Amino acid sequence: MSRTTNSLKNMGTGLIGQAVTLILQFVYRTIFIKLLGLTFLSVNGLFTNILTIFSLAELGIGQAIVFSLYKPIRENDIPKIQALMGLYKKTYTAIGIFIFVAGAAFIPFLPSLVSEATAQMDHLYLIYLLFVADTGIAYFFSYRQSFLQANQKQHILNTTNTVFAVIHEALRIVLLLFTRQYIPMLIFGVVFNVVKNLWINRRINKLYPFLKDATKRKLPKEETKGIFKNVRALLIYKIGNLALNSTDNIIITTMVGLTWVGLYSNYQVLTVSVCSFISTIFSSLTASIGNLNAGDDVSQKKKIFQVTNLASFWIYAIASVCFMVALTPTVELWLGVEWTLDFPTVLVICGNIYVGGMLFAPYNYRQTMGLFVYGKWRPVISAVINLVVSVILGHFIGLKGVLLGTIIARLTTNAWYDPYIVYKKGFKENPWEYYLQYLLLAALLAVSGVIGWLISRITIFGGLVDIFLHCTACGVVLCGLYTLIFHKTEAFQYLKQVARSLLLRKKDGE
Repeated sequence: MSRTTNSLKNMGTGLIGQAVTLILQFVYRTIFIKLLGLTFLSVNGLFTNILTIFSLAELGIGQAIVFSLYKPIRENDIPKIQALMGLYKKTYTAIGIFIFVAGAAFIPFLPSLVSEATAQMDHLYLIYLLFVADTGIAYFFSYRQSFLQANQKQHILNTTNTVFAVIHEALRIVLLLFTRQYIPMLIFGVVFNVVKNLWINRRINKLYPFLKDATKRKLPKEETKGIFKNVRALLIYKIGNLALNSTDNIIITTMVGLTWVGLYSNYQVLTVSVCSFISTIFSSLTASIGNLNAGDDVSQKKKIFQVTNLASFWIYAIASVCFMVALTPTVELWLGVEWTLDFPTVLVICGNIYVGGMLFAPYNYRQTMGLFVYGKWRPVISAVINLVVSVILGHFIGLKGVLLGTIIARLTTNAWYDPYIVYKKGFKENPWEYYLQYLLLAALLAVSGVIGWLISRITIFGGLVDIFLHCTACGVVLCGLYTLIFHKTEAFQYLKQVARSLLLRKKDGE
């Protein structure tokens, strides 16, 4: 089966799953806010951030081993696959245990972090420990699921996850309506995730029986050393990324206040839901890109890089403009005007989405090319910039300052250095071509934003209908503009060919 076919299967099943779960999650969150209120919502966002930081214990081992799996999968080297998966299992079991220990050790620091919530919530420590349990237990099961990703079979996992997600969200809604309590929801989540992971692993064992014997084989010492050399580089990379992407809620809590975490989280749930669709599209390509980068055709690698980068711009630029137009009206319609944020803050949120989205192509190529060891201190520098700038700007201009710190950190580090590594070490070329293109695309984004703002000034029916019409109009106008600008490029022609083959395949299927 071709890389394109596998990518499309992974993409299609992922998008269906995201659509179904998004609707149920939206219903659940609405009921959650109405019944439990802002404090529980804020604590939920804060604890999620804290546990994301504890996942630093993963050390980048998963990425390093998935990268190491691409070649043996391509060559059908079963003994090598078994040895790699055996190493994966041992390390992930140790990580799960570490998260339980580290999570428990953090308990004495909770009162100083959530002092606003302590007086309003009973059993705060139990709530936190249930978050720890849910995070730690996942590591005892998830290692086998990564094999499906490396083997370009993510669609199998997507289908199963969709079914379980529908069941999970539906039961969670019923339980919340019946109990009107937070703790039963968390206990249910822990138990349900254990059952789900057991079922998925059982299915994977049936599909790939040789994985049962993974622990019986060991990697040669030299290969193990090579993997952990990549892990050491990825560890620093992971520390920086976590500090950059998973500390905003903690900084917001300490600099602005816990209540703002709850207000911001409503905008987050909308942006994350839509960006999850986009991520599904791009993450479905990761294994195919890894398979491509396991070969030696540099010109083809660069061609697909440019295609991926154009697709990233096209999708994230339109998404950012639509968010600018629709976020506040949606939140106001959904929860009321008292839950909304000001327009400058919304602009910063949209800027973060675009800047983060444009990192996909260089980051993904850096990972799948195995370029882990180059510039390993860059993420730490990025994290320090983010922390310093977010704290300073947060003190002076509040929430928007914290979020602006993330944009500044990404632009001064990730946005230029990852492409530099990919071009210099991967393509053996000068990266100035990429930098010039990045600046031109940023200018085009600014023009797109003005167009979106002008469209949003037109009021026809009001309410949800206008939100839909504004986003549709932005999408249509910007697609037309981008087609006019890029239609002669090789990357656009490649995307056009893929779209055409999809349509033809659909007609043949009918």
